[in-house]
Amino acid sequence: MKLTLTVVVNGDAILDYDRNSVTIPPRQQEYLLSLDGKMSKGIELEGEFFRDPNALQRGRFIANHMIQSLLYENDQIASACCAYLAERLPQLQQVIATENDKQVAIELVFDRPYQHQQEVQFVRPEQLN
Repeated sequence: MKLTLTVVVNGDAILDYDRNSVTIPPRQQEYLLSLDGKMSKGIELEGEFFRDPNALQRGRFIANHMIQSLLYENDQIASACCAYLAERLPQLQQVIATENDKQVAIELVFDRPYQHQQEVQFVRPEQLN
C-alpha cells in the first residue's frame, strides 16, 4: 500500500499526491534522474554545502524548491518536485511549510498522514436551547 503525500502551506493542504493513482511518464522519469545527477555534484542547504547529499538532504532541497514554486505559482516545477519527493522518499507523508516574516520553515513528516482539520464552533451555554 502506497501512501499519499500531502503538501501543507500555512496550515492549508494545497496538494495531495496519491502514489497509488499516479504513473510517472518516461519523460518525467528522465527529468527526475537529471535532478539526481545535478544534485550528485553537491547542493547548498541552509547555508551548508553537501558534496554528496543523501536522500533526506536531497528531499529537503527539493521540498524547498517545491514550496518556493508553489508560493510563486510555478505549478509545473512544483508538480515535478512533488513527484520527485513521492518517488525518492516513499515513506514521506507530509511536507509542511510555514511562512513567518518572509522566512519559510519546512518540515518533512514521515510518521503520520495529514489529518484534515475540521472547524469547531463554540457556543455559549445559554445559546444551546
